[in-house]
Amino acid sequence: MRSFIKLPAIAAATGKRKELYDRIQADRGEGNISSVFQSYGAIPEVGMLVYKRLIALIDNGRLSKTFKETIMVALSEVNECDTCISFHGTAIKKLGVTDEQVDAIRRLDITPLGFSEKEQALF
Repeated sequence: MRSFIKLPAIAAATGKRKELYDRIQADRGEGNISSVFQSYGAIPEVGMLVYKRLIALIDNGRLSKTFKETIMVALSEVNECDTCISFHGTAIKKLGVTDEQVDAIRRLDITPLGFSEKEQALF
């Protein structure tokens, strides 16, 4: 994906930008910072607020993290957002979902994930 914003190397980040990148990498793994969050590095305080909001949405509530990330991957596919697919695909794999299951989600087929009838209807 071509970026219109010059994104500095992740390893070159300092100050608040480094704090943002470190927080994301602590959750998502070394080097796993989407271009969206790299762009937020220009205003890292906003980036941190957006990231914390996302984590709060995923971590809290009655729906499982896997189900929420499944919805995010499917919506990313419908919206044809490769950056979002990569971001949420990485997150859902950390929850134990396989590459084959991610491919199924991208086809809007969640049956391989073994969700309940209620979750399937909600999807």
